Amino acid sequence: MSTSLRPFRWRTQAGRLVCMLALLLALAVFAGTFDWMAYEFALPRNDLSHGWLVPLFSAYVVWTRRAELRRAAGRPDLRGLAAVTAGLALFWLGSRGGQMRLCQLALIWEVWALPFALYGGGVARLMFFPATYLCFCIPMGFLDFFTVRLRLGTAAFAASVLNGVGIPVVREGTGLQSLAGEGFSLDIADPCSGLRSLFAMTALTAAYAFLTLRGRSRQWLLFLCAVPLAVIGNAVRIFSITLVARFLGTRAATGFYHDYSGYVVFLVGVLLMLRLGAWIARLPPRRWKTVSDAAPAAGETAAPAVWRGRDTALASVVPLALAGVLALHASLPPPIVESADFITLDLPAMVAGWRGEAPLFCHNEQCLHRVLRSDLEGDPAAQTCPRCGGNLFPASLGETSKLPGDTQIAKRVYIGGDGLEAEASLVVSGVSRMSIHRPELCLPAQGFRMSRMRSQAVPLPGRGPLAVRVVQVEKGSSRFLLVYWFTSREHETASHTVRILRDAWARSVHNRINRWAMVAVTINRSADAAATAETVRQIVADLYKGLHREGVGGNGHL
Repeated sequence: MSTSLRPFRWRTQAGRLVCMLALLLALAVFAGTFDWMAYEFALPRNDLSHGWLVPLFSAYVVWTRRAELRRAAGRPDLRGLAAVTAGLALFWLGSRGGQMRLCQLALIWEVWALPFALYGGGVARLMFFPATYLCFCIPMGFLDFFTVRLRLGTAAFAASVLNGVGIPVVREGTGLQSLAGEGFSLDIADPCSGLRSLFAMTALTAAYAFLTLRGRSRQWLLFLCAVPLAVIGNAVRIFSITLVARFLGTRAATGFYHDYSGYVVFLVGVLLMLRLGAWIARLPPRRWKTVSDAAPAAGETAAPAVWRGRDTALASVVPLALAGVLALHASLPPPIVESADFITLDLPAMVAGWRGEAPLFCHNEQCLHRVLRSDLEGDPAAQTCPRCGGNLFPASLGETSKLPGDTQIAKRVYIGGDGLEAEASLVVSGVSRMSIHRPELCLPAQGFRMSRMRSQAVPLPGRGPLAVRVVQVEKGSSRFLLVYWFTSREHETASHTVRILRDAWARSVHNRINRWAMVAVTINRSADAAATAETVRQIVADLYKGLHREGVGGNGHL
């Protein structure tokens, strides 16, 4: 054997060993993330059945580009090492903070960053599409604030078309009412907003554009059309449901046909996608440079580069960083749980001049009655349900059974004049972040629909205004307002996202679990009613004053 080949073979074997070690350590780091993704894919509420196919398609893209990847492979890149470090920091923030979506984003980032660090910028450019395509398997439940706007747009489209074809319809928010013939009344609920089908349709369009079109300009053009295609498909579905309701009755429209009309979205969307893709394919080509036809950039070669000794040493930083994250994650002590002495569980006896009473809840699943102490006959200390005779508790059955055991809850119902009523709830989190969640997530599951959302600034004496979230909620003919905000020892915010990020930062960087409190108030008053904003201001101001302990918390940081 020639002595000149020994260093070459040694460097080649060492490079392969480093890359294999980096891959194995990366799989170990993200093992929990893979388990979480499989769990989320199986949840019906996520509607992520297409999520299983997304990684397979990304792998297929990498396989089809294997020759280009081999030619583009260069030496380790310091920019890639910086990208790997950023991804591991994001993973740490998500893992220690209990935010698995951040871990999933970190996984997607590392799919691109690890090849960048080990093989240079040429491979990174080729890996960009298969890596970013993995974003389609992220659960998008946090984007449900778009559902109200999609519902309103879909309802407006259906009403316009129906009126245009001679079926008179009156639209009220997301509801459609018709007096023609036997008449019908439909409401476009959150699952019918089209948000879920939009993600699936966008993923399908991206894959179709990659496989059938040549040139990035054409591919991007078809991809950007995925959103209007999905919206049009969902609007056609709603229109077809209204037609069925008009001619066959509401029961037929909201029953069997409603359950299977989701296929209309994809049928219309796919047909439009195929037709639009054919039109885009005929457009004049625009020249885009790709890795395969571009001249090698500085520091890159068209053929696989041979690693030198310093390249192997530089690449070794990647498995060392991954191993360091694993070791540090295993060696850190449990986080310190801060106290909740910044807030009191004694809700004020009166707010806005309204008298308050503590509600009690029956845990009989066939009853679930709520009763005020003043309504109890005989001895109030007996605490038995006047309807079924079951025991009464200070929290509802759902809250008691679903929230972690160390969650603290306080409730009070305030009764004003003219039948006005406000129920205030204070929920203080424990160790688990599952104690508190965004109210908009559970309302649709309880049969409620959100028709309007806004923020309101409530002036408070001696400090800046407090931002609260105001949501108008409807169920049948009844309407009420939900007002809420989050507070901790150091911060206040009406944004669930801000609270989550601050909580993740405290857990991952300071090894501390912040105790958060959510204050929520439901008021049986519509957002359109006169003096509603003033009522909200008075209730929130009095609650805030009565809940915060003097000198602790309430600093107004957002």
